[in-house]
Amino acid sequence: MYKAFFGFKEQPFNISPDPRFLFLSRTHEDAFNQVVYGIRQRLGFIRVVGEVGTGKTILCRHLLSKLADEAATAYIFNPFLSQIELLRAINQDFGLPVAGGESEKQLVEDLNGFLMARQAAGRNAVLILDEAQNLEDKVLEQIRLLSNLETEREKLLQIVLVGQPELEAKLEKVHLRQLDQRIAIRVHLQTLNLEETERYIAHRLSIAGGRGNFQFLPEAFREIFRHTQGVPRKINLLCDRILLLSLVRETRSIDARAVEASAKDLGWRQPSLSGVQFPRFRTPAVLRWGRAAAVLIFLVGAAVLGHEIAGKMDFLGKAVGKLRGEAVTATVSAKAATPGKAEVADADREWRLQRLWSIREQLRLAVLKGGQHLSTAELADQYRMKSMTVTLTDSPPQAIAEPVLMQGWAQGTDRPELWVVSRASGAMLEVYDGQTKELKIEEPHLVPGKPVTLFLFYESRPGEDRILVAGDSGPEIEWLQRQLKELGYYRGAINGLFDEETRAAVKQVQSQHGLDSDGIAGPQTQILLTHLAGRPEKSKG
Repeated sequence: MYKAFFGFKEQPFNISPDPRFLFLSRTHEDAFNQVVYGIRQRLGFIRVVGEVGTGKTILCRHLLSKLADEAATAYIFNPFLSQIELLRAINQDFGLPVAGGESEKQLVEDLNGFLMARQAAGRNAVLILDEAQNLEDKVLEQIRLLSNLETEREKLLQIVLVGQPELEAKLEKVHLRQLDQRIAIRVHLQTLNLEETERYIAHRLSIAGGRGNFQFLPEAFREIFRHTQGVPRKINLLCDRILLLSLVRETRSIDARAVEASAKDLGWRQPSLSGVQFPRFRTPAVLRWGRAAAVLIFLVGAAVLGHEIAGKMDFLGKAVGKLRGEAVTATVSAKAATPGKAEVADADREWRLQRLWSIREQLRLAVLKGGQHLSTAELADQYRMKSMTVTLTDSPPQAIAEPVLMQGWAQGTDRPELWVVSRASGAMLEVYDGQTKELKIEEPHLVPGKPVTLFLFYESRPGEDRILVAGDSGPEIEWLQRQLKELGYYRGAINGLFDEETRAAVKQVQSQHGLDSDGIAGPQTQILLTHLAGRPEKSKG
């Protein structure tokens, strides 16, 4: 009804699982990549679990589209089938002739012949079973037996079980343990956080092709998240009702009251905040407003943007970039060309700056309201990252290459300040203003002599938990030496040997950045090096 009013080409919040509208949050993208990996490596069983409405079915349909050119696929969405009915449905979906009177043995033989032919041609075959939590135990056992269709080297049939969390409980039954033990990849779809909810809404509006003649106020995004708790299906239902209500009221400015009225119209109760993924602030304090100055550095890592997000940054920037008191005007980018690496990098940095501005506003608001303090472990968990703490007693870091949120006591102020910093060199900061989306050069003039705390938020790296000590050798030591050499701390050969020269370089970087100067490259030192090595201006020691 509201398509013409807002200028959409199609409904942006239809609840049907249209793969064109798929939004890959970080966990959705991770899940999808793991599933594709398991299929291509012919690992056999893969299990995908997620709560109701988290996007399991649309992910399945996207998977079918992705695999169309490389694998035969069968998608079974009706779990209420008997053993023989399931076999018939599988064969039919693979395109095999099914007369209706075949025995289970004949159906399995026909399927095996088909799979052997596919394997001989170098092709794969994938069976996706949706709503798998509703499959009967004896049907699940039948599916396990299908995994026995294999050669000496690889599985002929890759089986993806997709279902609600009840599927996990079902597979834990003793008589299904053989099936559970065969699952090679297990992924769990999560609900969206606040930032992802904003991007999700922006993404669907962009795909629907609106003319950009309406506004989502920042308060509306927060209320939508509060009511839906980041469940995509609930977001669709609520946003559809919001746009319908806006049509009735002939308004193009969507505020918190419009969200509340729409939720009430749907019969939704006032939500509890207990399950909402806002950053939580607790005592005992990690930071104290009235005492030591601190610098919060969030190494955001590789943001989940990709070409699609980069090509639509004009839209996303206005849809979620102004997170403090301004209207957010929805516009749709007309860019169609695939962006180059520089464009993707710029878009990645822009998006991380916007996310940090959002974090800055939440942190500032929470502390001012309640005098509470940040739990960095919880914040890291919210963004599905890890965290560590480094305390610098002499001075703040002299260089920053990645977008960070920086907190510290500036001279002449009576409370700590927060900056979103794009880059830093010496005392000069390139500071991002989330209201105007501008970058400007500042010198914060931090109070000297105050300890500085760095909270590093980072993505996991294989082998990061290994402690590297003198006498060690191998690829990890080569990595360590390369990092140190790139930063100017190490001038020796990249030989993979943790010798005395390597140890001296480790001690030097530790000393300059407030770590225990023990010459042991533990997890903290490795993460610090990962951060420093990314900056364009190398530290020369």
